[in-house]
Amino acid sequence: TSGTLASGAQTVTGNVTASDTVSAEQLTSTDDLTIADQASIDGTLTLATGSITDSGGSISFGDENLSTTGTLSSGTATLATGSTVGNLTLADGSITDSDGSISFGDENLSTTGTLSSGTATLATGSTVGNLTLADGSITDSGGSISFGDENVSTTGTLSSGTATLATGSITDSGGSISFGDENLTTSGTLASGAQTVTGNVTASATVSAEQLTSTDDLTVGDDLSLASDAAVLSLGEDGDVTLTHVPDVGILLGDTRQMQFRDNALKISSTIDGQLDIDADTEVEITANTVDLNGALDVSGNVTVGASLQTATIDYTDGDLAITISDGGAVTTSGNLTVGGTISGGNITASSMAADDIVAGDGAVSISTSSGAITLTSAAALNLNPATGSAVVLDGTINVDAGVVTNATSITSVTQVASTSLQTPLIEYTDGDDAMTIADGGAVTFGQEAQFSSGIQTAGSIETATIDYTDGDLAMTIADGG
Repeated sequence: TSGTLASGAQTVTGNVTASDTVSAEQLTSTDDLTIADQASIDGTLTLATGSITDSGGSISFGDENLSTTGTLSSGTATLATGSTVGNLTLADGSITDSDGSISFGDENLSTTGTLSSGTATLATGSTVGNLTLADGSITDSGGSISFGDENVSTTGTLSSGTATLATGSITDSGGSISFGDENLTTSGTLASGAQTVTGNVTASATVSAEQLTSTDDLTVGDDLSLASDAAVLSLGEDGDVTLTHVPDVGILLGDTRQMQFRDNALKISSTIDGQLDIDADTEVEITANTVDLNGALDVSGNVTVGASLQTATIDYTDGDLAITISDGGAVTTSGNLTVGGTISGGNITASSMAADDIVAGDGAVSISTSSGAITLTSAAALNLNPATGSAVVLDGTINVDAGVVTNATSITSVTQVASTSLQTPLIEYTDGDDAMTIADGGAVTFGQEAQFSSGIQTAGSIETATIDYTDGDLAMTIADGG
């Protein structure tokens, strides 16, 4: 018909072809339904099986919703803003948005293949298998990105602000990692092979390294530990000065190297094996209660002692014994003792003594010998000058072999023997009574009675008033006038 075919329900086993509009309250086809132009459906389009295709390659649903509880399969599907999809499976191709942005809301995006995109925003808790960035970066609005326990690998450059590793490590298949001019901070342990740092390395904990090399200053704020036995600290461009750890003993300064103070004139060194050298251009000062030197002390200059020098012997430079000091303070010389000043002491024992002056001290002076005589030899007079009113007391026999005793106020003695002469103006008894006065010219006057047991011989005269017997009996009286 060229008009309108209106009917109730129609069942067509063949094809229905219409050059105009076909309207139906319900249109059901058990085979293909082909529409050459437009199809308007006010209700619901239900496909029991099959598909909706367009020979031009494009199907548009306008601003209507497309809803299915099954699977929607298509080549390229363009979804309007606000479209929702349950499970979206792409056999091939891509998901694109004309504005350049696609949001999956709070839904999961899962693929066993490769997810390629421009900028991808992943919600908290999103997981990614292998993430490949052709260009761009991974950012997080909260400022922190966690890779969990997964590896991060790149053949390009990995740039970040603060990177926190909970565990694991940063590795590079090429063997080298560069942080550029950025800081590297860790509260744990930084372990690596060789590290090259152009700036500063700051560590709040321990820095451990098999070999640490710095081309500039190395500053350690706290302890520096060389943790191996026999560790060596090398100094200088070619390591010419070394400090070596001697296990359980101390440190070793190698060979003839020096420990200098202030300048090279003050130093401690060892110029030859077995010798320790301490050099100072002015003075070496040792301050201690006791300085204990075990061994011979070789002094090429003077020895100055402020308090006392305690020693058993003092030798000459060739080792000859010169002075021996015994317990108690006695001093014995092996040879002659020559003193330019004064000798003061309690007892002086010598085989012979030569001095210009021997001056007494504050106490009495004794010169004694255990055996043998004491000989005083003088090139001139031998003068004994006691204090005024004091006597020269000589206990024993006095023998004056040749010489004269002069200027003696008195001589008190038991016996006096003079081989030549005894010159004195007065001879007294031991109690001081005058016994004999000798005048100039030789006249002798007896102050008391004189007794002569062997007679008197004289070439001159004897002046007396009486001559008595030895028992005192008067024998002869001589009167004035003879």
